[in-house]
Amino acid sequence: MTGASTTQVLPSPGRGLGLFASESFTANDEILASNYRSISGTEMRVLRDNDIDLALYLFADRSGVKVSPDTCEYHYVFGPIPMLNHSNSPNCALVWDEEGSVKTVRLLAKMEIKQGDELFIEYENLHVFPDTFV
Repeated sequence: MTGASTTQVLPSPGRGLGLFASESFTANDEILASNYRSISGTEMRVLRDNDIDLALYLFADRSGVKVSPDTCEYHYVFGPIPMLNHSNSPNCALVWDEEGSVKTVRLLAKMEIKQGDELFIEYENLHVFPDTFV
């Protein structure tokens, strides 16, 4: 997986922490990739009921329509991707890959990104898993 030295978690003004570029990228560059694990709505409710801080993780609703918490599927992403903040004009996009036994989410640059820039995605598009959010 990429990303160990391509990004760093730093304070983000007005947002707590954020993910920042440790090097420059051009449009369509892969910034990092992380594995993820799918969990059911029931498993997510167990986490919530046991006071697991879900704000530290990135979950995506696979169905896009929440019929009930037990019928939705969510995705726990390992690594620094959960530290991404939202922007209505994001400079990055997530691409979900579910081929084979390894599930991977890749963070791609949508435009030129300079070293030190904060990396952003658009949160509202997370429900369209596994489509590319470009």
